[in-house]
Amino acid sequence: MVFIIRELHSYMFRVQKEMQASFVWLFQQVFKLDALHYLEFVILATMIKINKELH
Repeated sequence: MVFIIRELHSYMFRVQKEMQASFVWLFQQVFKLDALHYLEFVILATMIKINKELH
């Protein structure tokens, strides 16, 4: 049983790592040609974070 849990944990870790790499790749593809959209995204993300911290 412990072996199965360890294998599942290992598999989930690999899936999470691949999803993160895919997100980074997608983010780079979307914003590599358009710096203005990147800047707007950063500002929006910052505003959301500040809003969450204030409430």
